[in-house]
Amino acid sequence: MFTTPHKSRYFDQAEKLLCRLTRVFPEARRVISLQSAPGDVERELIEVGERQDREIRYASHDTDNIEYYRESDLHVGYRKHGHLAHLRWRRPSVVLAEDSRAQGLNETLGTAGVPAFARLFEPQREQRLVALTQSRPVRAVSLTLGSFGLPDPVPSKGELVAQSNPDAVDEVIRFVKQQQANDWESYTQVRKVIDRTTSTVWNRIFEKQSRTSCRTGEARDAGATTHNLHSTEIQKRERGLYSPRQSNLMPVGMARSAVSIWQREFTFNTKFGLLTIFHLAVFANGCLINLSCEPG
Repeated sequence: MFTTPHKSRYFDQAEKLLCRLTRVFPEARRVISLQSAPGDVERELIEVGERQDREIRYASHDTDNIEYYRESDLHVGYRKHGHLAHLRWRRPSVVLAEDSRAQGLNETLGTAGVPAFARLFEPQREQRLVALTQSRPVRAVSLTLGSFGLPDPVPSKGELVAQSNPDAVDEVIRFVKQQQANDWESYTQVRKVIDRTTSTVWNRIFEKQSRTSCRTGEARDAGATTHNLHSTEIQKRERGLYSPRQSNLMPVGMARSAVSIWQREFTFNTKFGLLTIFHLAVFANGCLINLSCEPG
């Protein structure tokens, strides 16, 4: 199984790797898996694969489309998710890291991958060069040349940071041959890392999520009970089960709420304390008037 690169700078590397894999496994059923809508790189590699009698399969837009990875004996390619799918189903896989995601995965597992890129500069110098290419004077030159239809001489960030690793193909082929001869012994360590991570990390997350779901369910049930009680009181009021004097007691609770609000307001901002007292007095006076009224 072969998965295609994202970036066009790795096309020559991918084409060379396809040819080398064909020579190493001449009798195998060879498949190119497309994990996204075909772009220029994919279309060119499809042509290369068809000349090598490779089968073309589409694995995008639906998770069911990667189920055929279960039938694969080996994956070599650039897509991290194809790599993870094979490792998940205990299939050997080698990923060529195009970016920090796959490179971080390779460093975490300690095997089963090589960098597809080669750094051109040390990190500090790299940061200074990237900042220079993104500066206003340099961008102004690029925009001016572009307005006249001239090519942009300023390299992109990706071109400046890294180029295709010239040793990647040899490293992959060497690793695959070594693992094939030793019954894929390095993947025993990969399986241990995956199982250990599952038991120490994911199980805790699932347990925490389960507890949260239980609390959410209890809160939802309590909310439903409160809603039902509130609906019952409304129905009683509509049917006249409350006396008029009982209904006149409702402003007392509102006054208590107003006192609490006033206390917070006065604590945080004494400047408006007197104004708040005034409004509270007017409000309480209205409540008392309401309480003294008889129905009718």
